[in-house]
Amino acid sequence: MKRRVGKVLLFLLLGAVINIAVAWGIAFERVGGGVSHGMTEFDPARELQDPESRFAGAGVSVQRTRGCTRVWVNFSSCCEGAWDLVPDVDAEVPAWADAYFGEESLTELRRSPVSRMAQCSGWPSDAMSGSFIFNYSLTTGRLTIDRTEYGITLPPKQDTGPWKYEYRILPLRPIWPGFAINTAFYAAILWLLFTLPGVPFALRRRRRIRRGLCPACAYDLRGRGNDSKTCPECGKAVKQQ
Repeated sequence: MKRRVGKVLLFLLLGAVINIAVAWGIAFERVGGGVSHGMTEFDPARELQDPESRFAGAGVSVQRTRGCTRVWVNFSSCCEGAWDLVPDVDAEVPAWADAYFGEESLTELRRSPVSRMAQCSGWPSDAMSGSFIFNYSLTTGRLTIDRTEYGITLPPKQDTGPWKYEYRILPLRPIWPGFAINTAFYAAILWLLFTLPGVPFALRRRRRIRRGLCPACAYDLRGRGNDSKTCPECGKAVKQQ
């Protein structure tokens, strides 16, 4: 019993390791270019020429790619009032983001001028999340990360989009029950990989025995004497039928 429990715990531990590795691998890869909802068109170069266009950079944006979701709340003192230009996307924001933005409506965050990005990753379910608070400079077109929460900041990647760079973090905060679901999923795959190679052979042996054949070489044993305990073809021991 103890040995069986130890095997289960070992597979769960290995499943958790793979779960974290997958979540980090997805977060490390470039996730730009996903479907984005809620934020109006953003053009830093245009902002420098037209002050009114600065409002286009504020709002809530939900960016989704396979295995990764990002929620951007972009607000700065120069963009006050910009929220009125952006549609309400509360319905698009996943539940795990409440840990960083609070349970109140995201549209109410206009009262508190804080710019934040929250990111989650994992497959097949969302497993881990992290966040950082940032400031955006209209002069340089660069984003400055002020503080990271439940994450490790990665070096930015150059991007062809209006933000010029893509900012990523390795998430450290588990998302429940997604983390447990993914761990069990990968543990089950490992268990199958360790046990499945013997399953086809066991099924083949049973099928041969039921048909009156030698389980090792498939020699027809239906006409042999009852006192014969070995296969005349390969010499393997066979059970009496």
